[in-house]
Amino acid sequence: MKRFYARVEIAEDESGAFAIRLDGRTVKTPAKSTLMIPSRKLAEHVSVEWASQRDEIDPSTMPLTGLSNAAIDRVAPNRERLIEGLASHIDNDPLRFRAESPEDLVARETATWNPLLDDFRGRFGIALTTTTELVPPQHLPEGATCVRNYADARDDFHLTAFVDLAQQLGSVVVAIAALEGVIDAGAAFEAAYLEELHQADRWGIDKEAEDRRRAIRADIETALLFDTLAGQS
Repeated sequence: MKRFYARVEIAEDESGAFAIRLDGRTVKTPAKSTLMIPSRKLAEHVSVEWASQRDEIDPSTMPLTGLSNAAIDRVAPNRERLIEGLASHIDNDPLRFRAESPEDLVARETATWNPLLDDFRGRFGIALTTTTELVPPQHLPEGATCVRNYADARDDFHLTAFVDLAQQLGSVVVAIAALEGVIDAGAAFEAAYLEELHQADRWGIDKEAEDRRRAIRADIETALLFDTLAGQS
């Protein structure tokens, strides 16, 4: 789509939320809802994405806009289903499945993953057991309840960040640690892709796989930035 506007502005409504206006016209989401953003800081960053577009509007260069759209169009109408999906994932979280060999991979998993499981236990009072078998470890309904309550306490925008991170990382445990500032985006990526990175260290880097991992890491950074900005005034 060609750029059709010259001026980008932020407008606050009576509820304290912020709209993005293009030449005075309020931006809509893909589902035609008004794009209302709860934080001025996030609205400012979204407005920069719109203002930075050149002759053609490129959605791939507007990740914060995309996550804001998702919060309104996809997350808000499906909160219960998404929260239940996060909660049910805890039984199959990859940090609970451990390698038996080689020794260097076992040591790497222990050093990287155990502190994150310790943080989960300290935060929720639940010790997630691990296994070296293919079958899932012990089912812990109280673990799912903790994740469910954690997710439900987040508003639609912060829940969007949680859902997106969990999808990118493949791990609810790592996602929560990153959202709580226990680890940064780089450490979260390395924890989530530990086995893949171990194989790359052992057998060499494949350029296509490296490009994919670079894109995933950028998406993780964006989701964490989105979460931070959504909570700032």
